[in-house]
Parts: sequence; C-alpha cells; structure tokens
Amino acid sequence: MSEIEKIAKFEIFNDLNTDEINNILLLGQEVEYEDEVIIFEDSSLPSDFFILLEGRASVEIDVSHGEKNGRKKVQLAILRNGDVFGEIGLLEGKRRLASVKAIAKVLVLKINGNKLTEYFAENTNTGYRLMRNLARILSQRITDVVFMLRDDIRRIL
Repeated sequence: MSEIEKIAKFEIFNDLNTDEINNILLLGQEVEYEDEVIIFEDSSLPSDFFILLEGRASVEIDVSHGEKNGRKKVQLAILRNGDVFGEIGLLEGKRRLASVKAIAKVLVLKINGNKLTEYFAENTNTGYRLMRNLARILSQRITDVVFMLRDDIRRIL
C-alpha cells in the first residue's frame, strides 16, 4: 500500500480524491517529535493544524489553577495515526485549549492554517468536505468527553 493510500484512509480525508489529498498535503510539512516533546502548549497562539501520521500523542489540560504544589496535568485523550489536532485554533483563531505531547517518537503533518484557509476559499467543495469530516471528528470527541465526565460525576456522587 502506498503512503497516499494509507493517508487516504484517515477519517479527515473521507470522500476526498487523491488529487485533493495531495493538494492539502502540499500545504504542510512532515515534522518529527521525540518522546515527551511538547508539540504545542495550551494558551499558545494557534497557526497550525496537525495530522498525526505515525505514533501517539497525549492531549493534556492544566488543572493546577490556584494549586500551591505546582502544575498538574490531566490527560484528555491519546491521539493515534490519522487523528487530527490543533483544529480549535484553526477554526477559532484563539489561544489553544490544551497541550499536545509526543508519546515516543511521532511524525506529524504540520499544515499552515492560513494556507489551508486560503486553499478552502479557492476550492470550496474540497473545503466543505474536509470541514464536514472535521465536524464529525469534533462531534465524536464531544461525545467521548461527555461520557468521561458522566462517569467521573457518578464516582463523585
């Protein structure tokens, strides 16, 4: 199986053809991160959108506000091959809500958010389908977090 055939199976690329996927891939660059390296910090200003090509990464939030014993991070999710991150920054243009850290060595496609937005303005059909895929991914993530919170609340009660 070729690299493009493997990438084409990622959920973010559902219903996109090979040319459309290649055009999006050309907007980014592959970047490797070593184990425990922070890919981006929460509260940093967004500019890039990421697709995890190989490896795993941890999405974490800082819950130490007001804590005297230092920072405390809570893991929200483990990202795997094909998962995307940095999408809130892409969509909102506001500070990032979480940190993402490499687990072992990871390879990501780092896509410049401004270039991606410009590409979508010129290729609205492709942009619509990719954003629809992103909406589905976000919807599933919200569902997962709600179930996680529901379980935590049940333990507290």
